[in-house]
Amino acid sequence: MKPASSRPVAPVEHRIRFDDQGHVIPLTEVEKAFDAESLARALAELAAIPDDPPGSDEEFMRAIDEGRPERPLFRGFYAP
Repeated sequence: MKPASSRPVAPVEHRIRFDDQGHVIPLTEVEKAFDAESLARALAELAAIPDDPPGSDEEFMRAIDEGRPERPLFRGFYAP
């Protein structure tokens, strides 16, 4: 597992701004570019996370139900 970076994946560097009449001031091109780059970086990091092995969800649910046989939570979500 790689260490967390010191900078968030998708930092919020700017806030919504309003003019004197309460209308939203549109983002600048620089702000839009920054948002697009932040989103691309976040999606790339998400894509790098490996998929769970097949059957791991069922194994997880079965283990929980085995620990509480009087009140199974996931009956029907895995083969007995």
